[in-house]
Amino acid sequence: MYLKKRLPVPLFPALIGSIVGILWQPLSLISSPSMILCILIASIPLVFLAHKRGSVFSAITTLYFCLLLSAFVSATPGYFLKRISEQCANKSIMVRGKIEEIKPHGRQKVIILHDISYFVDDVWLTSPWFTTARIIGCFSSKIKPDDQMEIRNIYFKIPKPDLLPFLYKEHCLGFFFTSPENCTHSPGQPSKTTRIKMRINDAIANNLSRDAQGLVKSIFLGKNEYLPSKTRDLFERWGISHFLARSGIHLIVFAALLIWILQYFLLPHWFSRAIVASVTIAYYLISSPSISFIRAFSMNLLLGLAFFLGESAQLLHLFSIITLAALNSNPFVLYGLDFQLSFGISGALIFIFTIAHSLTKS
Repeated sequence: MYLKKRLPVPLFPALIGSIVGILWQPLSLISSPSMILCILIASIPLVFLAHKRGSVFSAITTLYFCLLLSAFVSATPGYFLKRISEQCANKSIMVRGKIEEIKPHGRQKVIILHDISYFVDDVWLTSPWFTTARIIGCFSSKIKPDDQMEIRNIYFKIPKPDLLPFLYKEHCLGFFFTSPENCTHSPGQPSKTTRIKMRINDAIANNLSRDAQGLVKSIFLGKNEYLPSKTRDLFERWGISHFLARSGIHLIVFAALLIWILQYFLLPHWFSRAIVASVTIAYYLISSPSISFIRAFSMNLLLGLAFFLGESAQLLHLFSIITLAALNSNPFVLYGLDFQLSFGISGALIFIFTIAHSLTKS
């Protein structure tokens, strides 16, 4: 029995409804997402009854439900940004949070703060959508991930319209330039994952040259910002810059090499699958995954789950589930070129492979 027979939701109408809900501009005229949410909740009994009636009614109501769901999620960030701009526009505010990542930015650094809160009118506030902020400045090398940081004298300005899709996609409140004297930080207790990442970075720094460090971090860890410009220029001259882009092929090659090694130990197939799943999860946690890397990782997990459940999984079906989950968790990934190329090309290849496979069987 195919895995898709266990799921009553028609996936392709759901995908169409999600994309229309994101792109259809009239839905954005609804000022408050709570109005869409009320319609969404009211339509749940209709969806349930339609699934009882048959496939046509089920497909139509699924399309309608996903259209409303995507419209609700895509309307929410603009609603919260309007609230924040009314509270903070042209005021000096304070932002605090936990350092998630530190990236080089020329002579400066970009610090990504996570779980942020902002101080305005003597009150600390948070936003359900805007959970990160990017702080740009010349910071000390003593600042590490998982440290707590507080930045004073920040002026919030309404972002330019062309920046909104990026900010919404990254759950980012904005970009803030500051000087070190406006910042205070306290050492935090690094998580186990952060400690492993720091050990890997130290091992790379102590055993490889500067050029080799950037190459290894870019290809294997997805950190392109450490790649020297001359190395990047060489890859562009050779026409192989796509090898530096974080994509699903990195995970596929990694998993294929691991399977090839495990074959020599004559392990049971289920045990080899479990090892591959565990190692790829660990690899996902220590690297900086892109949207295409997440797609390949999710496909690998779903294929492994189907194997352990004893089900036959269709690639096109699993790909539709992942695409639907990505769009309804954050609709603004649809506006990113990485999502369009990764999911568009992968979906086309899987679709062509499915047709070719069915023709060879017939």
